Amino acid sequence: MITKINHPLIQHKITLLRDKNTKSKDFRKILREISMLMSFEATRNLKLSKTNITTNFGTAECDEIKGKKLTLVPILRSGLEMCQGVQKLIPSAKIGHIGLYRDRFSNSTVEYYCKLPSDISERDVFLLEPLISSGDKVNVAIQFIKNYNVKNITLISLISSEIALKAIQENHPDVNIYIAEIDNKFDTNGYLLPGIGDVAARLYGTL
Repeated sequence: MITKINHPLIQHKITLLRDKNTKSKDFRKILREISMLMSFEATRNLKLSKTNITTNFGTAECDEIKGKKLTLVPILRSGLEMCQGVQKLIPSAKIGHIGLYRDRFSNSTVEYYCKLPSDISERDVFLLEPLISSGDKVNVAIQFIKNYNVKNITLISLISSEIALKAIQENHPDVNIYIAEIDNKFDTNGYLLPGIGDVAARLYGTL
């Protein structure tokens, strides 16, 4: 299922990210803010269970997140800033990392790092990637996570192409996807238009 989050605050902040005059420090801050806002919607269907607590005036039966086994998995490098934003809302979540890059000679996605919690198969995973152009990296990342017998994966991304969304759905129809914007044009270098530029370069000032 694909959920496009149409919230005025998110749309406004996406516009700020698109602006080439937004400086790196502001770009990082805004990306984290959008990620936190999106995670509010992406966690809407978390299951709850009842628990008995002691209040200032006695006892009460209240709700808590069932199991509380949540894991955030950013795709390096750009997903790291998203992770910081989501962590503000879910500070108890464990963190995994997946490092992938596109080999320009073989035109294939290469894994250079993967570190996940030892009990990842028992966890609900939120995969974080700010911008998805072709969907190749995300498809590989999802499969890596599934190789650890993870059953519940949610993808959160700020901007994606429709082509990428279709590719991810075809390969992983069981993954819920939350997106803020869909861009459908590409320039000659394969960058999404209007997009937000080279995300890693804008975040960290490097290529």
